[in-house]
Parts: sequence; C-alpha cells; structure tokens
Amino acid sequence: MKRLSLSTLALSALAACGNDNTLTEFGQIAGEFQGLVVRSDDAGELPPFDAFATQLDLLVDGPLLVGFIPERQALAALVPFGENAGHISWSTEEKQSLVFRRGVLTSTRGLGDDLMSSEVSGTINALAAGGSSGHTRTYRYLDGNGATETIRMSCTLTSIASPDPSARAFQESCAEGTKKATNTYFVDRGGNIVSSVEYISATVGTIALINLSD
Repeated sequence: MKRLSLSTLALSALAACGNDNTLTEFGQIAGEFQGLVVRSDDAGELPPFDAFATQLDLLVDGPLLVGFIPERQALAALVPFGENAGHISWSTEEKQSLVFRRGVLTSTRGLGDDLMSSEVSGTINALAAGGSSGHTRTYRYLDGNGATETIRMSCTLTSIASPDPSARAFQESCAEGTKKATNTYFVDRGGNIVSSVEYISATVGTIALINLSD
C-alpha cells in the first residue's frame, strides 16, 4: 500500500509544535485501535510527533490522520467516519472529531472550546491561486450563554519557503481587531494538503496535522 511519506516538509511544518522527549516502547501507546489519543499525563513523556506518526503509519492499514495539540500536550490518531456535501469527518476512538473541506479545517467537536463552524471558501480559493492579498474567513463559536459568536477575519495567504521541492508551503494570517489566527499549509503537486498547522480557538490553540492517507 502506498502512503504519503513523512518527508522533511511535514517535519518542518510540525517542528514548532513538537518536543524532544522519547518513548522507548511504542507498544505502550499504539497497537490494535481505530483511534488513539495520548496525553502527557497518560503516558509520561510524549514521543516526538514525527516518530509517533511514523509508528502509526506502520501499524494502520487504511486512511489515517495524526494530530498534535501543543496547548493540551495531546497526540491523536483519527480515522474517517463520514462525508457530507464535501465535508469529511475524522474521529478518535474517544469521539473527538475534526471536519475538513478540501483539507482545510472547518469544525471540531469534543475539544472543549470547539470551532463550531468556519467558512473557508476564501482560503481554498487562495490556496488554489497560490496566494491572496485579501480574503475573508469566518469562525463561529459558542459564548458562555450558548449563543453563536461569529468572528469574520480579514486574511492574507503568502507563499513561504518549503524544505521540499515537491510541495508548496503557505502561511495564512487572519485578524479582526485584537483576534488573530495563523495557519500553515503544505500542498503537494496534486493540490492536496498533506500537512498543516491550523487554528482552532483561543483556549485550544492550534493543531498540527499530518495526513497519512493513500
């Protein structure tokens, strides 16, 4: 089975989110599973993100998404469980879920301060065009009273240096008043996002992702 390799572009995308800790026995955290979440308080020292992803790639036969949330010090393996109108959902065994459109994160569930929904057409178009001097991205959250808070940010998408000539790298910078979000994407020659670091919310922070699907 052919897999997307953990190339230098993926490692560079995640370097700022990783750590130098090691775990000698990956069997303590990986094995027979459909989804896996590992936190530093569960497993002691977390393995480096790239090593964790490499090990799971060897163990899992099928589509696989690996994520790391620095703010939570949590590693997760997710498998796809549904698609609706172009939105693909991925889930952990503990039922935390991420939803993507064309590889761009649109919503989360089970993380606490979840991203309830996001309008990402501007981001998708900017990635296809190779950059944007101005597009809009909308983030929606629930406030303390259960009402929807809508944050409409102005964004730019610029090309940045990529360590791998087979993929392009982009950084998206968004802001509305004092609220800011930064996302980084690595896109292969087929236009697929193979690695990213994406903003979720003020409390959760960002999630680093490697897509190890065929």
